[in-house]
Amino acid sequence: MQAGQPAILQEYSVSPANATVTRRIDWGDGSPIEETTKGGHFQHTYAKAGTYRATVQLVSGTETAAGTFPNGNTITIIDSVPPEVLSGKYSLAPTSVGVHEPVTLTEDEIHGDQGAPVYLFRTVDWGDGTTEEFGLYADPKPHKYAEPGTYRVSVELRNLQWVVAGTFPAGNTVTVSGSLTETPGQTPGTGEPGTGEPGAGEPGDEGGSGGGDESLPITGPGTAVVAGAGLGLLLAGVGTLVVLRRRRTTFVG
Repeated sequence: MQAGQPAILQEYSVSPANATVTRRIDWGDGSPIEETTKGGHFQHTYAKAGTYRATVQLVSGTETAAGTFPNGNTITIIDSVPPEVLSGKYSLAPTSVGVHEPVTLTEDEIHGDQGAPVYLFRTVDWGDGTTEEFGLYADPKPHKYAEPGTYRVSVELRNLQWVVAGTFPAGNTVTVSGSLTETPGQTPGTGEPGTGEPGAGEPGDEGGSGGGDESLPITGPGTAVVAGAGLGLLLAGVGTLVVLRRRRTTFVG
């Protein structure tokens, strides 16, 4: 898993079940020993890359025992997620549109474990406050912007262990232009003074607007790349414990 993401130590069982037990957890990275009388799961964040060995000591009265880890008690922390573990490439078309014209996001390339029950989840942020999650077999539906501006689009990919940002090799901004305000059946800027048609009339003439008003482009709200905290899993046992694996991922040292 990646540095800065929380690891979870899962307690599967304690024997005997009704024992009053204090758990002393050593996460193996030099952090203080964590002590608790409650079972369940325990969370820890490793700040640096490396391979760490977690241990658990069980204390009940005058008895002391070591927790067991049938499938191993080491975890490898890496600085960044390798592209072959989880990554995606995306493109936008068109990148210049008018208000209420559709923009399509296409997933051009994806890497990651797609086997059940893991799957990959994608969330697109269109840059105007609209987000949409899309799944395994379909791109999100085309998006329409309500106001002129320049918008920055981002995609977040996540599974049970990783959270990464999708990349846009050809760019991830969309420019939305304004449109003239027109009255059906009339052509702006051609009316004669006093005719009631918008045109180049003199001040005071009915409908003389000098060609009509055109809404000015504004800058739409941008958005930074979303970087959520991923949920990495170090699933181990205490007492009679087993590793509960929910996905097939090889940690890269």
